[in-house]
Amino acid sequence: MALLLMNNADESGGLNINLSHVPGLGPKTSCVFFDVWHRQSLGLHGPDFKSAVVASRDSVFVTLSQCSDQ
Repeated sequence: MALLLMNNADESGGLNINLSHVPGLGPKTSCVFFDVWHRQSLGLHGPDFKSAVVASRDSVFVTLSQCSDQ
């Protein structure tokens, strides 16, 4: 599964997502996140994920794997 998180704000900031808002994932789900553009693992996160600071009008592209309910 892949997620594209976009910062449409006029200022930089972190982007948040609760995995329960992703179709097919539950409120206690955790997944291993991989940053596609930086080619690095971001580790296990869940049920919430907060990105590093993202510039205005920029985005973060991640894949999710090894998802499980806690």
